Amino acid sequence: MRITWAAVCAAGAVMVLAGCSSAQHSQAAGVTPVSSSSSSPAVSSSSAPAALTVAQAAAAYTGAVAPLNATIAPLNAAATAVPFDLARAKRAAGNAATANRAFSAGLLATRWPAAVQPTIDQLVQALAQDQVSLSAMANAATENAWSAALTAYNTDSLHAAGLAELVREKLGLSVAPTNP
Repeated sequence: MRITWAAVCAAGAVMVLAGCSSAQHSQAAGVTPVSSSSSSPAVSSSSAPAALTVAQAAAAYTGAVAPLNATIAPLNAAATAVPFDLARAKRAAGNAATANRAFSAGLLATRWPAAVQPTIDQLVQALAQDQVSLSAMANAATENAWSAALTAYNTDSLHAAGLAELVREKLGLSVAPTNP
């Protein structure tokens, strides 16, 4: 099967998920020292980190999403290649799936500001659905199966993209039309 115009249009929707990020890959550490009572010497330990400030969260988000963003152009290129190369498309989807998993893990491992945390939680759920489609694309046995998984991914990724855009807005980051 040749990739149809609908698949090409769907591939364009893949770009919606690409996050706008800077070259900065900042990670914020939030370990706070814990002091013991009056007569004992001060003891430092790793307690739960404090929630990030909005500025720290913005840097953490752009750093976390950058590797996922880097997989979007190759995935789009594979989806629209003529002739279609299933092996290339599966590799691109596998790379995107790996980056999507890492992005989700990074989101979960970070203490976000209270105003952003609920949206982050929703985004992680949406990314889990994206993961299903990306994994199906990476493991597709045929071009038809890959194309069907791409269609599902493009439908699912619209929800994730909308949530990512809301996160970016809450963090004071630019909200580009094709970048969450």
